Amino acid sequence: MLKRLNLILVFILSVIIFKFSYSASVNSIYLNEGLTENQAYNIKVYTTRALNLILDAQRALKKKKVIRKEVYMYLDGALYFLNEAGQYSPSYLIKREIEATIKMIELFPEEDYTLNLKGIDVGLQELAGNLSNYQYIRKSIDSLLQIAPMKRNQKIKDKLETIKYTIKIPLIDDNINTAKNLIASAKDHIKAKSYIKAQKSLELAISPLERLAFRENLFVVLAKEYIYKAKISLRIDLSLTKKYLVSALYASNKAYYVSSIENKDILNNVRYDILKIGNILEKYENLKKLPDDKLREIETIIDKIQKNLYSITN
Repeated sequence: MLKRLNLILVFILSVIIFKFSYSASVNSIYLNEGLTENQAYNIKVYTTRALNLILDAQRALKKKKVIRKEVYMYLDGALYFLNEAGQYSPSYLIKREIEATIKMIELFPEEDYTLNLKGIDVGLQELAGNLSNYQYIRKSIDSLLQIAPMKRNQKIKDKLETIKYTIKIPLIDDNINTAKNLIASAKDHIKAKSYIKAQKSLELAISPLERLAFRENLFVVLAKEYIYKAKISLRIDLSLTKKYLVSALYASNKAYYVSSIENKDILNNVRYDILKIGNILEKYENLKKLPDDKLREIETIIDKIQKNLYSITN
C-alpha cells in the first residue's frame, strides 16, 4: 500500500514538473526570439574580456621597454574574443545562412531553393524588431520566393548578396566592428614602432566596447525585440502582449539605469509610454479583445516607442 502511494506521489510530482517545465519552455520560446538574454550575456562576457585585454595592451605600451610580442598577444586575444562576441549577434546566423545558400547555388545551380529562402525568411522575422529596413528586406525575400520554383537562381544569388550586406544590428555589430578595426590599426602602428599612435587607436577602441560591456546598447536591443513582438501579438493574444511589455519595461529600466546622458530622456520617455500602454490594458483586462479604437491608440504609442528606440544609434 505504501509502495503504491509512493508511486502515485511520484507520478503526480512528475506531472507537475512536466507542466511547469513545459509552460516555462513555451514562455521561453515566445519571449526569446531575436536576441535572447543568454546571447546578450555572452556578448557582454566576450566584449568585457576583449576590453580587459586592450587595457592590458595599453599598459604594456606605456612601459619603458615595449615588448611587442606581449602587446600582440593581448591584441590577438582581444580580436579572438570580439569574433566570439560577433557570433552571438542576431545578425550572425542569418548572414551565414545566406552565405551557405549562395554557395549552394554556385555549386548546384539547377536546384529549387524555396525551402532555403523560407528558412531565411523565418530568421529575418525574428530580427524584425532590430532591422530598420526590415520591410524592404522582407519584400525582397517575398519576390525571391515567387521566382524560386522557376529556378531563376542567378537572380536569387545576386539579390541575396545585396541583402546580406544590408543586415546588421548597429548597436551590436557596428561597435564590435569598430573595435576590431581599431585593434588592427594599432597592430599596424606597433609593427611600425609608432607606439603613441597605437595607444591612440586602442584608446578609441575602448568606447565601443564600453557600450556593450557596461552601457545601454544590449538592453536597448532587447527592448526593441520585445516592443516589436508586443505590437504583432496585440491583435492575436493580449496575454502575450502583456508579457512582452513587461520584458520591454524590464530591459528599458536597465538601459535607463546605465545609459549615457544623451539617451536618458529618450529612455525615460520609452518607459513612460510602456507604462501608459499597461494602464490601458489594465482597464480592459477582463476582455479577450480590445476595442478597435484602443488597439489603434496602443499601436500609435508603440510606433512612438519604436521611433525613440531607433534614435539611439551609438
